[in-house]
Amino acid sequence: MSTEKENKNISNTTDAEIDKKLGIETVSFKCDTEFVNNLRALAASADMELEPFIRRLCSEHIRKNQLSEKPASSTELNWGDIKRLEPVHRDFGFGAGQPIDRFYIDQFFEQHCDDIHGCVLEIADNNYTKRFGVNRVLQSEIFHVTESEKATLVGNLVSGQNVPTEAFDCIILTQTLPFIYDVDSAIANCYRALKTNGVLLCTVNGISQISRYDMERWGDFWRFTNLSLAQLLKAHFKSSTKNPEAVSITTFGNVLTATSLLFGIPSQELQMKELNHHDQDYQVLIGARAVKF
Repeated sequence: MSTEKENKNISNTTDAEIDKKLGIETVSFKCDTEFVNNLRALAASADMELEPFIRRLCSEHIRKNQLSEKPASSTELNWGDIKRLEPVHRDFGFGAGQPIDRFYIDQFFEQHCDDIHGCVLEIADNNYTKRFGVNRVLQSEIFHVTESEKATLVGNLVSGQNVPTEAFDCIILTQTLPFIYDVDSAIANCYRALKTNGVLLCTVNGISQISRYDMERWGDFWRFTNLSLAQLLKAHFKSSTKNPEAVSITTFGNVLTATSLLFGIPSQELQMKELNHHDQDYQVLIGARAVKF
């Protein structure tokens, strides 16, 4: 598609269509060609595609006022109708908006975006590398257990096959450990792959339904707590008197967001104050930052 034709198509796109394409409820401006070209130039300077760049711009302070508002086409959820044997949405809420755990994953990477720099390895794709690493990333590698168009490295985190040694400044391990039976070996090989002072950014499920997609391909084995993840990581990422914070853990979630995730209710159905209330007894998502000293 030529640039002229592409610009024309974008400029004729309605706000609602843009919202739906990006999966957010925050865009409320007229997309004239000049504005889009300016955005494209900014995205190019950050070495990012246009849509991930726009997502990056839509930060929490914008979402704060918009997240609880429903799209015009959505059906009002009956919160009194939860005595049921089937979820509202079986796909974690992807089809209706942003799943609860994905909202928390975004928050975790916002907190640690400065760690995403230099040579970065991410599993399956480099979505979070591009969104949160922006111009700090010099090289982006994608690791997968099977051949794919996106993968730049094909190997096995458990056996260490094709996992380079001391190669990465940051490894992004998003929702990966639940689907690996031998998690200790996977963590050991991540540790080996990091440079000195390199950072592992890891997220795992605490409370969650089964991922049928992963179960049928390589298995869905584990759910974690802050304690179990901390002990697994501390077996390899050692603290010292000089460096006492080798591993830090953050938990996200409460009884409402845990229930919402299990029912497949997307984050857009909740208010920011409900999403940002965190209860240690209802750990929907657990994020870990581990540094190799």
